[in-house]
Amino acid sequence: MKRTLLSVAAIGLSLLFLAAAATDFMSERRRFRDEIKNKTEVKLDSAGKYSAVIFNSEKGKYNFNVAPADRDRLKAYLKSYFACNDAALLDRMVNEMNAGQYVVYKEYSEDGVNLKVVFLSPKAKYWEWLTDVNGIEKMFHVYNFSVGLGPNDPSGSHVILQTEGSFYGISQAVSLPLVFKANAATRNFEFRMPSQADIIKAVARMPAVKPDRTKPEEKFLDACRTHPFFQQKDGSGQYVVTDAEIMKLYQNTVTNLDGGCPVKESSGHWKIQDDYPYLVVDYSLKTRVNISALLPKSMNFMSGAVGGVAQTISDEVSVKYLPLSMKNFRDFTQKWTKSGGPK
Repeated sequence: MKRTLLSVAAIGLSLLFLAAAATDFMSERRRFRDEIKNKTEVKLDSAGKYSAVIFNSEKGKYNFNVAPADRDRLKAYLKSYFACNDAALLDRMVNEMNAGQYVVYKEYSEDGVNLKVVFLSPKAKYWEWLTDVNGIEKMFHVYNFSVGLGPNDPSGSHVILQTEGSFYGISQAVSLPLVFKANAATRNFEFRMPSQADIIKAVARMPAVKPDRTKPEEKFLDACRTHPFFQQKDGSGQYVVTDAEIMKLYQNTVTNLDGGCPVKESSGHWKIQDDYPYLVVDYSLKTRVNISALLPKSMNFMSGAVGGVAQTISDEVSVKYLPLSMKNFRDFTQKWTKSGGPK
């Protein structure tokens, strides 16, 4: 589906995202994301659904020496994963992956872009760090924070997180709740948005940071304050993110999730195959904006036009930053395997 970025995109941005504070902490996060400027992308098919992406610092760095037997196995896997029957295209995908490229698939629809990516990564430890969702921003630069509503639980870890990206030079952020499930046996790590009832229950049962503050909103606020993002202070020693703003976050991501969160649906998964001489990593993502949260009731008549713009912006930001998260995975798993973990 051909997408046209409308001239009212700036309006959509202000409706879609919550602005992040411009502090030293945030400046550092944005410096990390500046690497996106060094991305090179080449189309692999005439329709433009498939592309090969690499960053300048990775060019010439990787040669995975994919053996003939593994090449056939990879092509069969890619054929199934992408539902692709083009033998020549499958061959080219493996060639690009062998050289360190990320093979990205994108298919646009009215309810959000369907994104998939596959790449090869050197053998390294990864599972413990990938599934540490209470602090996910340590590995992935697209996130500003992730606050776990309780300890990590393979059967379901509830997290409030914030992603950030830029669109036409404007840096903006969006906060949402996710629940992650980790299957160590299959190396499958999936996530989805919880229902409003589910996230309210998760907050109700989360342990209190302070024994004398056990109300749901108190536990939420105190959990947020354990994270560096919420510990930032201005020149006068006051919190950059105020208690009132944290309570607004609580409202939009917990008690009024359906009406207040700018994201209606988000789901995806990581899958790692480690029975090759390297890691074979695939990732998928789909996100749909919540137009009812973006407009006041008095402006519902604009929902059709603004909704399309907002979804387009969300899709384009996802497409833009997806390869950076894959590079983060490949870089940090190698680095931390040598150093023993994040500092």
